[in-house]
Amino acid sequence: MGALVMRSLFAATALFALATPLVAQDAGVAVRPVGVAPDAVRVGEPFELRVERRWSRDLEPQPLRTGELAPLEVVERSVERSVDGDAVVEVRRLRAYLFEPGAVAIGAVTLVAHDPATGAVARARSEPVALTASNPLPADDDGAIEVALAYAGPAPRVRHPLFVLALVALAVGVPAAWVAWRRRRRAAVAAAAANESPRVDAPDDDPRALRARLDALERAGAVELDAERDAHWHTELWRVVRGLAGLRLRRSLRANTVSESAARVRSGVDTATGDGVAAVGGDCDGVRFAARTSARAERAARIERARRLARALGTEEAAR
Repeated sequence: MGALVMRSLFAATALFALATPLVAQDAGVAVRPVGVAPDAVRVGEPFELRVERRWSRDLEPQPLRTGELAPLEVVERSVERSVDGDAVVEVRRLRAYLFEPGAVAIGAVTLVAHDPATGAVARARSEPVALTASNPLPADDDGAIEVALAYAGPAPRVRHPLFVLALVALAVGVPAAWVAWRRRRRAAVAAAAANESPRVDAPDDDPRALRARLDALERAGAVELDAERDAHWHTELWRVVRGLAGLRLRRSLRANTVSESAARVRSGVDTATGDGVAAVGGDCDGVRFAARTSARAERAARIERARRLARALGTEEAAR
């Protein structure tokens, strides 16, 4: 009984705010629910939880440990990062569920960030969050599913011959229409490829623009990227490599797959350069479509390979 009274007092008086950083305000973390009062959470119904982390631009943070939010069950919805002066601000929006009725205390979330140059470590902890969850079921409802169904007998069987003929026609006609559409689409793609302009579509025909995009990718890849931004990064890298190859071949490769682009480079330049295009495209497709992730060192190596391809393709200005 004493523990229950203490939990009730904690639920009534706890406040959540930004944690005081441990090292010269180099780091901070705050957790708060959005769109619902802390004492108005309903068991089993989702609500938004906002986790804001802040650290100095000189530091590298460890990933968020969602296990510290127990007993909440959370699903990450979005991650946004921005720069505020000398600090990086990360805002994560989570869909949270609570399955325990009554007063519940969410423990402090810890942020640990280290300085790669000095090895110094900054730590910050959020204030605990007190939630009170109510059960949406009436007090006398034990939660059992009660559905009254009256048996109406078997469904009537349709025997009309026109109805049967319509079903047969639908079963045969839909696949036939789909096959015809696919054939027309392939013919249209082939005709478009045959009539491609001998020039590369702008802006990929400008080596300086390709160089600027490579430089921007190199800067963007030097920081930690979440899965979505990692996929976007590799999509842009493949577009640049594809633009380099198209610049050398003097034709657009936007409608070509990785293997098709590599085959055109092998026949139009040489086998080794075509293999290099295939390797970069395979790495990019692995992240974009196979849910792989990449480290900063891997992204840096892929940028360097792209610059070597630019030199091999004779587009030195894009490789500088």
